[in-house]
Amino acid sequence: MLWYGFMTEDDKMHINQYIINRLKEEDIKEYTCVELIMNSIRKDTIICNPGIPGSGILATNLSQESNTTILEYSNMLVCIYSNIKYKDYDGKLYRDRIK
Repeated sequence: MLWYGFMTEDDKMHINQYIINRLKEEDIKEYTCVELIMNSIRKDTIICNPGIPGSGILATNLSQESNTTILEYSNMLVCIYSNIKYKDYDGKLYRDRIK
């Protein structure tokens, strides 16, 4: 299991491509990769420091039940953070899945 964070959309794009390439190289087809991202994230500008506007979790070799639980919990977190401000920024989350 790997947890990772990113500060900008550009960071996210680079990390996502790295993950996808490594999974293909290792011929790993069964995995769950979910990211939670603040609405206030920017393409190439860090708006809040300290703070991580986006984070993800990559998990392999888990049961289908565990994969489903990760997806359900990520949806719950999006709901919990639906009306949040973080340092005067929009702290609302959205979810992205890497496939």
